[in-house]
Amino acid sequence: MNEQQGKGLHGAKNVSDFTLLGDEDLYLFNEGSHLSLYEKLGAHPCQVDGMAGAYFAVWAPNAERVTLMGDFNDWAKEEAELRPRAQSGIWESFVPTVGSGSRYKYRISSRYNGYKVEKADPFAFRTEIPPATASIVGFLRIFQTMSMAWCSSMVPICMNLPIPAKLTSLIGIVWYSTSLALKREAS
Repeated sequence: MNEQQGKGLHGAKNVSDFTLLGDEDLYLFNEGSHLSLYEKLGAHPCQVDGMAGAYFAVWAPNAERVTLMGDFNDWAKEEAELRPRAQSGIWESFVPTVGSGSRYKYRISSRYNGYKVEKADPFAFRTEIPPATASIVGFLRIFQTMSMAWCSSMVPICMNLPIPAKLTSLIGIVWYSTSLALKREAS
């Protein structure tokens, strides 16, 4: 662990060897066929060695350096450094003391022309309401009690929503209905 890691995190240090990415995940990711990236990339609250915190991972293949900034370190841009994972272009780190509800962004330093940018997490489960742009650490909620009947009952409700909400809701219902049908066919 280098000196940059962990500074400004209120006394906590990054746990350098924790990862959610196994060799098979990296193989499937590099192949372009990983079907559950949302379980591996983004922010995931968890415990490591008895310490509560959050695991962060983002794909930034042209990055020279990736750091994490947020309300947990007073938005310091260079303090919580992520480490690259093999040759995948994925950068990751576990940061203790970061919990559900913490706001964050990635600061990506490109290896080209000294370009630096602050980015929201493309795999975030929660985000701030616009015009604010930070991602928010949160848990993925999976509702296993949904059924085809529930999905069908939601269609008329969605039809009364404004156009953008209507499309988003209907796409979610169609996606969920399709995934249920595919699971039934597979079993």
